[in-house]
Amino acid sequence: MDLKNILLILVCLISIAGVSCGGFIDRITPCEVTEQSMTYADRDFPPLGIMTLHEAKQIRERITIKYRVEQLSLKRLAQDSKFAHGDAIKFIDNNITASETFQETVVGSVDNPMSIMGLLGVGSVSLMAGRLMKRKNDYSPAEVKDLVSRRLAEERDKA
Repeated sequence: MDLKNILLILVCLISIAGVSCGGFIDRITPCEVTEQSMTYADRDFPPLGIMTLHEAKQIRERITIKYRVEQLSLKRLAQDSKFAHGDAIKFIDNNITASETFQETVVGSVDNPMSIMGLLGVGSVSLMAGRLMKRKNDYSPAEVKDLVSRRLAEERDKA
């Protein structure tokens, strides 16, 4: 066999392989890939800097997968944040409502004029006024004690 026949057979085999096998032709077809794509895919350029179509397709898949994973992570973070926010708002709203109810009971409000502080205030003022007022014929505590002891002595004498 001469060299021309060998070259012809080799060209035929490469042509048949190239036409029939897309994966083979992708591995020998050069393709330019930008630095942004390589950075996003977390890949380094090959030592010679020549990329093939096959490698470019792999980088594209990596970019798509990374994007989907990041989007799912962000959606999960957004859902977690939404749930945490909702729980925090519900808890603080319940705490505020409980404190406002306690405040209305103790201090009172427009809708609830009866309150513990109001009753204590009115009651203490009334008690103080009553304590300060002395009628004309009222006895002092010492006079009451004296009178009771005299009456008890009279009762004993009668018996």
